Amino acid sequence: MKNLSTKSVFCLLFSVLIFTSGCSSVWSKKYKDDAGVMYGMIYDENEEGVSTVSVKVNGWLKAVSDGQGRFILKFLYADIKDKKEQKIEFEKEGYEKIEEVFYYEPMSLLHIKMESGEEIIKKAETDIDEKEYVRAEELLERSIKIEIMGL
Repeated sequence: MKNLSTKSVFCLLFSVLIFTSGCSSVWSKKYKDDAGVMYGMIYDENEEGVSTVSVKVNGWLKAVSDGQGRFILKFLYADIKDKKEQKIEFEKEGYEKIEEVFYYEPMSLLHIKMESGEEIIKKAETDIDEKEYVRAEELLERSIKIEIMGL
């Protein structure tokens, strides 16, 4: 059996390296193609972004909103292959918790308006001034619920 020269060994190793990196990039591309991304924006009554809101999808924390209220939801193929309907929750101390169902739409944008306990109380005060007592009572109950959840 012939001894391989150093040059031949290096060529062989280089070929193996090229082949294996090519295969892994194909796998990575397939994985990325199978994943889905959705974007979102959480804003308040003044249309300003709400930061540090916990975003849960199907009970799992998927994101936290940034300083401008933006967030990104990343889905694996397994998350979306059988169902497009997802349960989403938005939660932040001092704000009313939101629970909704949404449908996975790749590259779409979710707009979510959250109401703070303070803003709900202001609405209740306005309703009291306008003698809308039933509505004011409902608003006050919502604000109390926010306070209890924050304790």
